[in-house]
Amino acid sequence: MSVLLSRDALPGDPLYGIKRTTENASLGLTFDDESRALKHLEFAASRVTEMETLADRDSTSAAQLTALNDLDKDAAEGSRQLTAYATTSDKTALPALRDWALAQYMKLGTLRPRLPEDAGAHADTTMWLLASIAQRAHDLSARTNCTTVTSGNSDTLGPLPAKDECAAATTDPNSSSNRTPTPPQPTQPGQPAQSGAPTPSTEPGPSLLPNPSAPKLPTSGTQAPQPSGKPEITIPLPLPLPSISLPLLPGISFG
Repeated sequence: MSVLLSRDALPGDPLYGIKRTTENASLGLTFDDESRALKHLEFAASRVTEMETLADRDSTSAAQLTALNDLDKDAAEGSRQLTAYATTSDKTALPALRDWALAQYMKLGTLRPRLPEDAGAHADTTMWLLASIAQRAHDLSARTNCTTVTSGNSDTLGPLPAKDECAAATTDPNSSSNRTPTPPQPTQPGQPAQSGAPTPSTEPGPSLLPNPSAPKLPTSGTQAPQPSGKPEITIPLPLPLPSISLPLLPGISFG
Protein backbone atom coordinates (compact mmCIF):
# COMPACT_ATOMS: atom_id res chain seq x y z
CA MET A 1 0.00 0.00 0.00
CA SER A 2 2.87 2.37 0.79
CA VAL A 3 4.40 1.70 -2.62
CA LEU A 4 1.10 2.50 -4.35
CA LEU A 5 0.61 5.68 -2.34
CA SER A 6 4.17 6.84 -3.00
CA ARG A 7 3.76 6.98 -6.78
CA ASP A 8 2.68 10.61 -6.68
CA ALA A 9 4.95 11.60 -3.80
CA LEU A 10 7.08 14.74 -4.27
CA PRO A 11 10.51 15.52 -2.81
CA GLY A 12 9.96 16.51 0.80
CA ASP A 13 6.89 14.29 1.21
CA PRO A 14 7.08 11.48 3.81
CA LEU A 15 6.56 8.83 1.12
CA TYR A 16 9.16 10.21 -1.29
CA GLY A 17 11.85 7.97 0.21
CA ILE A 18 9.70 4.92 -0.52
CA LYS A 19 9.22 6.13 -4.09
CA ARG A 20 12.99 6.39 -4.61
CA THR A 21 13.53 2.98 -3.02
CA THR A 22 10.99 1.49 -5.42
CA GLU A 23 12.77 3.12 -8.37
CA ASN A 24 16.12 1.72 -7.25
CA ALA A 25 14.56 -1.72 -6.83
CA SER A 26 13.27 -1.60 -10.42
CA LEU A 27 16.81 -0.83 -11.58
CA GLY A 28 18.07 -3.89 -9.75
CA LEU A 29 15.54 -6.01 -11.62
CA THR A 30 16.53 -4.59 -15.04
CA PHE A 31 19.34 -6.62 -16.58
CA ASP A 32 19.51 -5.11 -20.08
CA ASP A 33 22.13 -2.34 -20.30
CA GLU A 34 20.09 -0.07 -22.54
CA SER A 35 16.88 -0.50 -20.53
CA ARG A 36 18.72 0.27 -17.28
CA ALA A 37 20.19 3.45 -18.76
CA LEU A 38 16.78 4.54 -20.03
CA LYS A 39 15.29 4.04 -16.57
CA HIS A 40 17.88 6.40 -15.09
CA LEU A 41 16.97 9.03 -17.67
CA GLU A 42 13.26 8.47 -17.05
CA PHE A 43 13.75 9.04 -13.32
CA ALA A 44 15.83 12.17 -14.00
CA ALA A 45 13.07 13.60 -16.20
CA SER A 46 10.54 12.82 -13.45
CA ARG A 47 12.53 14.99 -11.04
CA VAL A 48 12.20 17.98 -13.40
CA THR A 49 8.43 17.44 -13.57
CA GLU A 50 8.29 17.18 -9.78
CA MET A 51 10.22 20.44 -9.47
CA GLU A 52 7.62 22.18 -11.63
CA THR A 53 4.86 20.93 -9.32
CA LEU A 54 6.85 22.04 -6.26
CA ALA A 55 7.26 25.51 -7.77
CA ASP A 56 3.49 25.74 -8.28
CA ARG A 57 3.04 24.95 -4.59
CA ASP A 58 5.71 27.45 -3.44
CA SER A 59 7.53 24.67 -1.60
CA THR A 60 10.71 25.14 0.41
CA SER A 61 14.14 25.11 -1.18
CA ALA A 62 15.00 21.90 0.69
CA ALA A 63 12.52 19.93 -1.42
CA GLN A 64 13.87 21.46 -4.63
CA LEU A 65 17.45 20.67 -3.61
CA THR A 66 16.47 17.05 -2.96
CA ALA A 67 15.00 16.82 -6.46
CA LEU A 68 18.09 18.45 -8.01
CA ASN A 69 20.49 16.09 -6.23
CA ASP A 70 18.52 13.05 -7.40
CA LEU A 71 18.28 14.52 -10.91
CA ASP A 72 22.08 14.95 -11.07
CA LYS A 73 22.72 11.36 -10.02
CA ASP A 74 20.29 9.76 -12.47
CA ALA A 75 21.21 12.03 -15.38
CA ALA A 76 24.95 11.37 -15.00
CA GLU A 77 24.50 7.63 -14.50
CA GLY A 78 22.04 7.34 -17.38
CA SER A 79 24.46 9.20 -19.65
CA ARG A 80 27.39 7.03 -18.59
CA GLN A 81 25.53 3.80 -19.21
CA LEU A 82 23.80 4.83 -22.44
CA THR A 83 26.91 6.27 -24.12
CA ALA A 84 28.85 3.13 -23.19
CA TYR A 85 26.10 1.00 -24.71
CA ALA A 86 25.68 3.22 -27.78
CA THR A 87 29.36 3.30 -28.71
CA THR A 88 29.60 -0.48 -28.62
CA SER A 89 26.16 -1.67 -29.73
CA ASP A 90 23.70 0.90 -31.08
CA LYS A 91 25.00 4.33 -32.09
CA THR A 92 21.50 5.55 -32.98
CA ALA A 93 20.88 6.16 -29.27
CA LEU A 94 23.36 9.07 -29.23
CA PRO A 95 21.22 11.69 -31.06
CA ALA A 96 18.26 10.72 -28.88
CA LEU A 97 20.35 11.22 -25.73
CA ARG A 98 21.43 14.65 -27.00
CA ASP A 99 17.81 15.68 -27.63
CA TRP A 100 16.72 14.38 -24.23
CA ALA A 101 19.40 16.36 -22.40
CA LEU A 102 18.62 19.57 -24.29
CA ALA A 103 14.90 19.15 -23.58
CA GLN A 104 15.52 18.82 -19.83
CA TYR A 105 17.97 21.73 -20.02
CA MET A 106 15.33 24.00 -21.53
CA LYS A 107 12.64 22.92 -19.04
CA LEU A 108 14.95 23.56 -16.10
CA GLY A 109 16.04 26.90 -17.58
CA THR A 110 12.41 28.00 -17.85
CA LEU A 111 11.79 26.94 -14.25
CA ARG A 112 14.99 28.56 -12.95
CA PRO A 113 13.56 32.06 -12.15
CA ARG A 114 10.87 30.49 -9.94
CA LEU A 115 13.31 28.65 -7.69
CA PRO A 116 14.52 29.86 -4.28
CA GLU A 117 18.00 31.38 -4.28
CA ASP A 118 20.00 28.37 -3.08
CA ALA A 119 18.02 25.95 -5.27
CA GLY A 120 18.53 28.29 -8.22
CA ALA A 121 22.30 28.22 -7.71
CA HIS A 122 22.24 24.42 -7.76
CA ALA A 123 19.98 24.48 -10.83
CA ASP A 124 22.72 26.41 -12.67
CA THR A 125 25.12 23.53 -12.04
CA THR A 126 22.52 20.97 -13.09
CA MET A 127 21.90 22.88 -16.32
CA TRP A 128 25.60 22.75 -17.15
CA LEU A 129 25.57 19.03 -16.43
CA LEU A 130 22.70 18.54 -18.89
CA ALA A 131 24.49 20.73 -21.44
CA SER A 132 27.62 18.62 -21.01
CA ILE A 133 25.63 15.42 -21.59
CA ALA A 134 24.18 16.90 -24.78
CA GLN A 135 27.63 17.93 -25.99
CA ARG A 136 29.11 14.50 -25.18
CA ALA A 137 26.37 12.70 -27.08
CA HIS A 138 26.77 15.13 -29.99
CA ASP A 139 30.56 14.68 -30.17
CA LEU A 140 30.32 10.89 -30.04
CA SER A 141 27.56 10.85 -32.64
CA ALA A 142 29.71 12.96 -34.99
CA ARG A 143 32.33 10.18 -34.99
CA THR A 144 30.04 7.23 -35.59
CA ASN A 145 31.36 6.87 -39.16
CA CYS A 146 34.99 7.10 -38.06
CA THR A 147 37.33 4.19 -37.51
CA THR A 148 37.79 5.25 -33.87
CA VAL A 149 34.80 6.66 -32.03
CA THR A 150 36.12 6.85 -28.47
CA SER A 151 39.54 7.61 -27.02
CA GLY A 152 39.45 4.51 -24.84
CA ASN A 153 39.03 6.62 -21.69
CA SER A 154 35.89 7.50 -19.74
CA ASP A 155 34.71 9.97 -17.13
CA THR A 156 31.52 10.57 -15.15
CA LEU A 157 29.44 10.97 -18.31
CA GLY A 158 30.81 7.92 -20.11
CA PRO A 159 33.30 7.30 -22.93
CA LEU A 160 35.34 10.26 -24.18
CA PRO A 161 35.30 10.92 -27.95
CA ALA A 162 38.52 10.32 -29.84
CA LYS A 163 40.53 13.43 -30.74
CA ASP A 164 42.43 12.10 -33.75
CA GLU A 165 41.47 12.93 -37.32
CA CYS A 166 38.38 11.08 -38.44
CA ALA A 167 39.25 8.24 -40.80
CA ALA A 168 36.16 6.81 -42.44
CA ALA A 169 35.44 3.26 -41.40
CA THR A 170 35.76 0.78 -44.28
CA THR A 171 33.69 -2.30 -44.92
CA ASP A 172 34.50 -5.52 -46.71
CA PRO A 173 33.26 -5.15 -50.32
CA ASN A 174 32.79 -8.93 -50.50
CA SER A 175 30.49 -9.01 -47.51
CA SER A 176 26.89 -9.92 -48.16
CA SER A 177 25.70 -6.51 -46.93
CA ASN A 178 27.61 -4.77 -49.78
CA ARG A 179 26.51 -6.98 -52.65
CA THR A 180 23.86 -5.65 -54.99
CA PRO A 181 21.24 -8.34 -55.53
CA THR A 182 20.40 -9.21 -59.15
CA PRO A 183 16.72 -8.47 -59.78
CA PRO A 184 14.72 -11.39 -61.17
CA GLN A 185 13.86 -11.22 -64.88
CA PRO A 186 10.17 -11.32 -65.82
CA THR A 187 9.03 -14.54 -67.41
CA GLN A 188 6.12 -15.37 -69.65
CA PRO A 189 3.41 -17.67 -68.36
CA GLY A 190 4.45 -21.26 -68.80
CA GLN A 191 8.17 -20.40 -69.09
CA PRO A 192 10.57 -21.64 -66.42
CA ALA A 193 12.33 -19.00 -64.38
CA GLN A 194 15.76 -17.99 -65.65
CA SER A 195 18.75 -19.54 -63.99
CA GLY A 196 19.96 -17.61 -60.98
CA ALA A 197 16.70 -15.75 -60.45
CA PRO A 198 15.27 -16.17 -56.99
CA THR A 199 11.90 -17.84 -56.80
CA PRO A 200 9.18 -16.58 -54.53
CA SER A 201 8.92 -18.32 -51.21
CA THR A 202 5.73 -18.95 -49.34
CA GLU A 203 7.56 -19.15 -46.02
CA PRO A 204 7.23 -16.03 -43.88
CA GLY A 205 10.42 -14.00 -43.61
CA PRO A 206 11.62 -11.74 -40.81
CA SER A 207 9.50 -8.66 -40.22
CA LEU A 208 11.06 -5.32 -41.15
CA LEU A 209 8.69 -3.37 -38.94
CA PRO A 210 10.09 -1.88 -35.70
CA ASN A 211 9.47 -3.80 -32.54
CA PRO A 212 6.87 -1.79 -30.57
CA SER A 213 7.99 -3.37 -27.30
CA ALA A 214 11.59 -2.19 -27.65
CA PRO A 215 12.49 0.50 -25.09
CA LYS A 216 12.77 4.01 -26.52
CA LEU A 217 14.55 7.03 -25.19
CA PRO A 218 12.18 9.92 -24.49
CA THR A 219 12.94 12.82 -26.83
CA SER A 220 11.39 16.15 -27.69
CA GLY A 221 10.72 16.63 -31.37
CA THR A 222 12.31 14.91 -34.30
CA GLN A 223 15.96 14.11 -34.63
CA ALA A 224 17.94 16.09 -37.16
CA PRO A 225 20.17 14.12 -39.54
CA GLN A 226 23.80 14.07 -38.50
CA PRO A 227 26.29 15.69 -40.91
CA SER A 228 29.49 13.92 -41.80
CA GLY A 229 31.67 16.52 -40.08
CA LYS A 230 31.66 17.70 -36.48
CA PRO A 231 29.74 20.98 -36.24
CA GLU A 232 29.38 22.79 -32.97
CA ILE A 233 26.03 23.02 -31.24
CA THR A 234 24.83 26.20 -29.60
CA ILE A 235 23.01 25.84 -26.29
CA PRO A 236 20.90 28.93 -25.47
CA LEU A 237 21.12 30.17 -21.90
CA PRO A 238 17.93 31.51 -20.32
CA LEU A 239 19.99 34.06 -18.35
CA PRO A 240 23.64 35.07 -17.87
CA LEU A 241 25.42 32.65 -15.56
CA PRO A 242 28.53 33.32 -13.48
CA SER A 243 31.59 31.13 -13.79
CA ILE A 244 30.75 27.89 -12.00
CA SER A 245 32.39 24.54 -11.48
CA LEU A 246 30.66 21.18 -11.84
CA PRO A 247 30.97 18.88 -8.83
CA LEU A 248 30.14 15.89 -11.03
CA LEU A 249 32.86 16.84 -13.53
CA PRO A 250 36.06 17.58 -11.59
CA GLY A 251 38.40 19.99 -13.29
CA ILE A 252 35.80 21.37 -15.72
CA SER A 253 34.21 24.78 -15.34
CA PHE A 254 32.04 26.99 -17.51
CA GLY A 255 31.52 30.73 -17.59
